[in-house]
Amino acid sequence: MGLNRLVRPSAETDISWITPILYETDVACPTLPVLKSGDSIGGLMGPLTYNFDQYKIVWQEAYPLAITAAPFPPLPRATPLAVGQISVATFNVENYFDTADDTGDAAEPKLTTAELTLKQTKLAHTITQTLQCPTLLAIIEVENAALLEGLALALAEPCGFRYTVSHLESYDGRGIDNALLSDPRRVAVQSVVLRQSCVSIPTSTGAGDCPAGQNWLFGRPPLEVELVIDGRSLIVWVNHFKSKRGGEVESEPERLAQADYLGQLAAERLTADPSAALIALGDFNDYAESPPLRLLAERGQLTNVLHQLPPEEQYTFVFSGASQMIDGILLSSSLLAQVAQVQILHINADYPDQYGLDISAEFLPYKSADHDPSLVVLNWVEEATTAEPALATAASFPWGWVVAGLAAVGWGWYGRAMAQTADSKLDCKPSALS
Repeated sequence: MGLNRLVRPSAETDISWITPILYETDVACPTLPVLKSGDSIGGLMGPLTYNFDQYKIVWQEAYPLAITAAPFPPLPRATPLAVGQISVATFNVENYFDTADDTGDAAEPKLTTAELTLKQTKLAHTITQTLQCPTLLAIIEVENAALLEGLALALAEPCGFRYTVSHLESYDGRGIDNALLSDPRRVAVQSVVLRQSCVSIPTSTGAGDCPAGQNWLFGRPPLEVELVIDGRSLIVWVNHFKSKRGGEVESEPERLAQADYLGQLAAERLTADPSAALIALGDFNDYAESPPLRLLAERGQLTNVLHQLPPEEQYTFVFSGASQMIDGILLSSSLLAQVAQVQILHINADYPDQYGLDISAEFLPYKSADHDPSLVVLNWVEEATTAEPALATAASFPWGWVVAGLAAVGWGWYGRAMAQTADSKLDCKPSALS
């Protein structure tokens, strides 16, 4: 984007030169500028404060701002697959809930029918146009299988196939789960299980059915899916590690234990078969070079292929002005020589939340969630065993049909709303305008 981007690969990265700008009130914010990464602001005037280890300017509305908008970069798009290739993507879709009140708890997200239709229209565009209907798609932060089946139905025409949904209900307090979508023309699902464990450290999930003195390790256990793709076996773990809610330092022991357990699962498979094809992917909720991610790579004999990208491209999320790669795609050694391409498709993290409310042609591609999706292309077999997928193009795809189609299949009776998590910025609360 032509800006001096700060990428934060670890907690030790110096971000002291970032100064957040806060609005003078958190009651309403219609006059706040809508900014994307790269835009610049002049005329900032207000008190300088210091809290939570940061200097902050509290902007006063009486002083006009001078905004210089940066040009939009070219829209990223996955490269169409060559013969014998597969694509594997991971995407945190940000609180993909339906409209039903399942818990009676105010903290449970609940969307209106219109909001859910808008959300799913954005997701459909990302999956079909940006990701080009990947062979495997890990979905993070989805509430239930009904939402995924409805999405698969809406994607069937533009993708040329209806995704197989692999999903199991987790133990997460807010009801968010992990899932895997797969192209049934090439992929046969063999088994789907949740990998839960008990540990002796305190966890946010509680004791569950663990022995006395132990607790469940995961609120969202890794979803283990065994697959056969074009005759070759593959094991995939879809992950959503413990967030930093409650404190980065305080929550790290839980992520370390989760990384150690997932690494053990991979190591056990590789002990039985050193040539096993393994992929661990998803939202690991920690920096690319954090202790949990280093432990997972070492323990599981796995390599995060997103590190192949240039350093300035290694981010999937922006928090308080710092770009961070908290998502990952980790491969076993037998797959590394087959990597043909790696991409992080920057369509979300750099853009304001207001773009998520706009499905006009100009803004439809942006802000379908708060994370950028990531994708790896593998040279899977020497010759394709099936015809190549028939993919719609951005110019030809009938987006009016998507909106009408989503409504027709009854999105409304699924719904629960998108709520911003503790790791997300709230547009009308004091937050960074970076």
